[in-house]
Amino acid sequence: METAQEVAADMANRAIYKILSEAHPGTMHAIHCINFKRLYELMLDEEIKGARVGMCETRGVRIVHFDVPYHCD
Repeated sequence: METAQEVAADMANRAIYKILSEAHPGTMHAIHCINFKRLYELMLDEEIKGARVGMCETRGVRIVHFDVPYHCD
């Protein structure tokens, strides 16, 4: 039986593959990040009900907010 961590890693790999394989040249990385998080949340919730994707924070790295629209096909 897989652990929740293994399932989460598998879902993350699948989500980023989908986002990047459908990416258009010139799209801001922020758009890809937003779309990844949305898709990952959906996929992960299907496998592990109630699972949440938290904010990625790294000590010492300044967060830059982008006011960009997002979509998740």
